Amino acid sequence: MNEQNRPNYKRIITPIYVINIAFQSIVSLLSPIAIMFLFAWLLDKYTPVGSWIYVVLILLGVFSGLYSMVVFILRASRALEAVERQNSSHEGRQ
Repeated sequence: MNEQNRPNYKRIITPIYVINIAFQSIVSLLSPIAIMFLFAWLLDKYTPVGSWIYVVLILLGVFSGLYSMVVFILRASRALEAVERQNSSHEGRQ
């Protein structure tokens, strides 16, 4: 089915779905970094550890954020493939 034969709702939902995946990917990347930065700030302020804790925890946040983002993108792509297979099987029956 080409772009001109697609129903109007599919033309609207597809870009919204892509924007949603992009936004969630960015959030899953930045959230662990922000949490680790906050944790490093609290440790630096209330314990006698040095400022080196920022480097350690922010690097940990970057690596965990990258891992979280990759896992999310892989799961979202698998879900999208399943939906596309289901839609193509429904379109084949009609």
